[in-house]
Amino acid sequence: MKTLLLTTAILSASFVSQADTWRKFNTSNSSIPSDIVNAVSVQGNTVWVGTEHGIAGFTTEGTIQPGLGSNLPTQNTSVFAFPTNGNVWAGTDEGLVQFDGEHGWNLLTSENSGLPLNVIRSMFIDHNGKTWIGTWGGGLACLANDWEVFTTFNSGLVSTVYRDWETD
Repeated sequence: MKTLLLTTAILSASFVSQADTWRKFNTSNSSIPSDIVNAVSVQGNTVWVGTEHGIAGFTTEGTIQPGLGSNLPTQNTSVFAFPTNGNVWAGTDEGLVQFDGEHGWNLLTSENSGLPLNVIRSMFIDHNGKTWIGTWGGGLACLANDWEVFTTFNSGLVSTVYRDWETD
C-alpha cells in the first residue's frame, strides 16, 4: 500500500492518504509540534516532518512516533538529509542538528563547526557520501572528512543563497 503525505500552506496542516482514506494531522488531534510545516522527508518507514516548533515522525501507516523531536536543541526545521549510517540530519535556522537514534540530537553551528552560517535551507548527500549544505547567505558547505566552504569569493558560484537542488 502506498502512502501519500501532503502539506499545505493554505491550511497549514499535514495530510496522510492510504488508498482512498485521508487523515489530517494538526496540533488539535496529534502531537505534531506545529501546524506550520516547513519540510517533509521519508527515511525507511518514517516520514519526518519539520515544523516551526520542532520535528515529528510518522510511520508510513500514519501513526505519530512520539519523542523523535524531544530535546531538539533548536526548533524551526527546514530540511532533512539521511546519511547511509542511519543518522538524521535536520537543517534549522540555528544550525545543523544530527540525530543518531541513541544519544539524541547534536547541534553544529558556525561557532563549533565549519558551517559558514547557521541558517540552513537545503541539504544533499551525494553518491560519494559527502553532505552538501546550502545556507541562506553563507554559500555552500561540504562535509566529507573535513569542512569545505564555497562562496562567490572563492569559487564560481553566483549566489550565497541555496534553497534546493537536484542531481542526476
